[in-house]
Amino acid sequence: MVFSPIRSILKRRLVIVFLAVGLLAAGVLSFLQLPLQAYPGVAPVTVQAITQWPGRSTVEVEQQITIPVENALASVPDVQSFRSVSLFGLSVVTVKFKEGVDNFKARQNFVTYLSQANLPPGVQAALSPDSDATGEIMRFGVEANGVDLTTVKTYQDYTIYKELKHISGVADVSAFGGMVKQYQIVPTPEKLQAYGLSLKQVIDAISNANANAGGGLMKAGEQQFVVRGVGLLQNIEDIRNVTVSVANGVPVRVRDIAEVRIGHNPRLGMVQYNEHDDIVEGIVLLKRDDNASEVLARVRDKIADLNNNILPKNVQIKPFYDRQNLLDITMGTVEHALFVGISLVL
Repeated sequence: MVFSPIRSILKRRLVIVFLAVGLLAAGVLSFLQLPLQAYPGVAPVTVQAITQWPGRSTVEVEQQITIPVENALASVPDVQSFRSVSLFGLSVVTVKFKEGVDNFKARQNFVTYLSQANLPPGVQAALSPDSDATGEIMRFGVEANGVDLTTVKTYQDYTIYKELKHISGVADVSAFGGMVKQYQIVPTPEKLQAYGLSLKQVIDAISNANANAGGGLMKAGEQQFVVRGVGLLQNIEDIRNVTVSVANGVPVRVRDIAEVRIGHNPRLGMVQYNEHDDIVEGIVLLKRDDNASEVLARVRDKIADLNNNILPKNVQIKPFYDRQNLLDITMGTVEHALFVGISLVL
């Protein structure tokens, strides 16, 4: 008797039905767990060396930073192209690697060769975030009622940044707008001359006063106590009370020769949004090869936690661009096309 697959299937209809249902369930489960990436990173691995040298001219930056960095990176393997930009106080050297190069290996080689660059004292190059051209997944503004922009910027740099940066899949959180807080000491030249002091003496006195010191351990019976000297400056009054020198047995403090105040760095730009002329903005960057939808879900949860439990009630994070909207539209278009195509085939 000749074997007939169709006759065998017809004799075991119940088994075939159970197998079909099981296969369908496995397919649905696999589809639900399938990582969907609407905009995968197709650009080659690109790494930047970003170096700041405040106050220096473009020519100095080019000669003493950009060229040494380019020379150090010239031997990095698997490089496709170099590009560099020298600006006032800023150098950016961009290295684009060949297709198929492993991202981790490329960045590791980049760091290794960059460390050989001979840069001026106190200047250190930093790497660009581990993101790509499509890495921008969220933009948000920090709205505050009755709070000055300097304080809002401080919340962004020291609270919001730290919380969002620790989220798995977030490469970096870039901030724009606002003013960076500074404790400013403005000496009076006449008073410096009267006490016979120089500006360097004032700087050295403040630097020496702003430090903690460790003193080891002190035994007390069966216990030991940690001994340390607390000297970090905490507020404006601490800065005013720093002793610069002694004149005729009387200490000369910072408040005697200078004005101490809270100010901000010189501004290089500002962010405007709708009716708001000046806001603090944050941009969340996706780590290369991570899933945008999953990372965005974690970012939204963390923002809700920041708004409800960590930030003051009058300081709130308000996202105004969320890539999930674009992802949903894109995936909806793909699902519609697949459904129509499968239906027509069936």
